[in-house]
Amino acid sequence: MPFFVLMWILVLVNDALLFFITIGIFSGIILYTIDKPKLAKQILEFFKPAKLFFYNFLSSYLSTDLKITKVSQDMALNLVKPVANLKPLAHLQKKISKSIETDIRISGLAANPRLLGLQSTSYMILAGVISIPVAILFSIVFENPVLLFVLILVPAIMFAFPTLRLKATASERKSQIEDELAFFAAYCGIMQSVGRSLLSSLLEIAGAGIFKMLERESKMIQRNVRIFAMDELSAINNLALNHPNYTFSNFLLGYVSIHKSGGSLARYLENKGEEFFNSMRFRMSQYSSQAATIGEAMLIMLNVLPVLLISSSFMMPASSVQMLTNASFVLVPLIAVIMILVTNHSQPKLRDEVKFSKNSIFAAAISAAIGIISGLESWQVLVLGVFAGSLVNSIMTFQKFREISLVESALPDFLRDITEHVKIGAAIPNSIVRISKERRYNDYFDFLISDISSKIVFGYKLSEIISSYKISSWNARLVFFVLGKIADSGGGRPQTLEYITNFVTKVNQAKKEMVSSIRVFAIMAYSSPLMMVWMTKAMGEVMERLGPSFQVLSGGAGQIIFLSATPEFLGIINLLVAISAICMGMVMSKVASFTLKNTMGITITAAITFVSIYFSPYLPSMSPLLGGS
Repeated sequence: MPFFVLMWILVLVNDALLFFITIGIFSGIILYTIDKPKLAKQILEFFKPAKLFFYNFLSSYLSTDLKITKVSQDMALNLVKPVANLKPLAHLQKKISKSIETDIRISGLAANPRLLGLQSTSYMILAGVISIPVAILFSIVFENPVLLFVLILVPAIMFAFPTLRLKATASERKSQIEDELAFFAAYCGIMQSVGRSLLSSLLEIAGAGIFKMLERESKMIQRNVRIFAMDELSAINNLALNHPNYTFSNFLLGYVSIHKSGGSLARYLENKGEEFFNSMRFRMSQYSSQAATIGEAMLIMLNVLPVLLISSSFMMPASSVQMLTNASFVLVPLIAVIMILVTNHSQPKLRDEVKFSKNSIFAAAISAAIGIISGLESWQVLVLGVFAGSLVNSIMTFQKFREISLVESALPDFLRDITEHVKIGAAIPNSIVRISKERRYNDYFDFLISDISSKIVFGYKLSEIISSYKISSWNARLVFFVLGKIADSGGGRPQTLEYITNFVTKVNQAKKEMVSSIRVFAIMAYSSPLMMVWMTKAMGEVMERLGPSFQVLSGGAGQIIFLSATPEFLGIINLLVAISAICMGMVMSKVASFTLKNTMGITITAAITFVSIYFSPYLPSMSPLLGGS
């Protein structure tokens, strides 16, 4: 105990060397005096729950499935249990548990409010015990107050994390379900027309991998029916009353009301499906008009702003190097992240199945390491790593994005052909077989339809065939899922196929309009590295010609030293150009492709950036415009 007290006294008197020496002596005395086999056994027993703790922590905070955490399996709770049971902390836990009960209901998670309150206080205590001494030590060694503030902030973050997680889950549940409602309502209408209730439709989609957000609601319905012993209407009504999305809640409440009043449920579901399709069509059209605004904002914030910073930095004192560094590493990436988040909020969500290539991370790391070993400049290392990583990912995902494009371009014509066959009384499977022989769309879609047709001929059900395929396009999966349910059930009307066809057609048109509206911004984004590099060269020439005038104007003892174009300064400018160009490529990928997994735009901007900076000495000079020869 005296050694323990001495350790912290040495910390307070800023003697780091003696602090570590005391730790070593203290550890040696303990290891020499205790029973080592018994200690080893106790250590193993103590860390036995560690695996369960990390598994429960990661699975509960990274997954939104319905899971229940046992207190006995949470090592953090067991470690600080004596402290957490103190009266002030116990009172705090009760207040937290009462305040988050509504959030738990809205989030749809199977969570215990008292357990979450206990976790908040326990994680705060544990984080404080670890981070505060480390923060004090780091402040002594590195003398950095920012680092001290960040480490002291960790306990507060851990305290708020469970509550923030609930609110984030509730927000996700509220916002993302509307993208699935149109096809789900159409599917429910088809099932209702053959006597299958909404409850049956909800239970059947669990595990299908089609409706990601609605599968969570299916699990909530299962819980209400199987565990809480609710009847069908009570379970649906309970889900509606506790759901954060107003549209979905009204949809369920309307179903319950029609069911109780004896109205036509099939007609209600079909009408709601048409309403949801019109709403999604409007959202896609609205986004296509917003994309141009996002493109304009991108050029202003990620092209014009860096150009202004570069131009003004030549006129500023030497301290502007720090300003450019902050702009490169903080301001420009922060603007890009904000623009990506704004774009993500305004975009209709598409759940196309394209996996980001993990090999691209290794390619980027290896390329950057080679650049560092070779002694390349910072901007060269950055551009080389980003180019290699994005190029590898583009190559690995090119086929998937091509398949999505080919399938979605053929879907409207295919659905129109199916609808015409259904109108004359043909079954959907027979229509697919006939279309595969008579109609041609594109290479990939023709191969897909031909393969489906051959399995239909062998007697397989259409829904079984569709479930065996991994179609990358989410719209195509939804369309084929509905077609399979129509074929298996014998329900559905030509009108259902009509508004699905109109929806897919309008979505494709909106996408084409959006791409055409931002094409000019994409071209300007790809050419922006050249523009910024040329501006840098022009400003360098201007300062070279005006340098003697500045020396005359700023002479004397208190002269102002203007920044000269040193290699360090030019390197920071090149780094700012590279980061701005890469960020523009990321924003364009998100706007045009609805995802950052399509890295072709980033590859192009990285390549143009490298070529522009490397060949900047060969760019046309601005001297003729300045009156030089």
